[in-house]
Amino acid sequence: SYSVSSRMRDIGVRLALGADTQRVMRLVMTQALRLAALGAALGFAASFVIGRLTQSLLPDAPAWDGRLIAAAGVIILAVSAAAAFVPARRASSVDPIVVLRNE
Repeated sequence: SYSVSSRMRDIGVRLALGADTQRVMRLVMTQALRLAALGAALGFAASFVIGRLTQSLLPDAPAWDGRLIAAAGVIILAVSAAAAFVPARRASSVDPIVVLRNE
């Protein structure tokens, strides 16, 4: 939502130059999901390291469960897509004249 509000002028220019609403939605969703994927990848790496550390401290504890990590990644990406949909929809339906006039 913050990135959409900070880029409203850019989005308004794109719409004024003929970009359709699907392209603007794809732009916003791609940006949000790229950020979520980066966070999920960093979380995956951190869970692997912390799992190994936990296993060295507690030998009976499982170090890593691939199914659980994969499920968490899918859930994170799904929630991120749902959270990015509302700002993407708002950005694609903005009137370019109003945005350019206000900026």
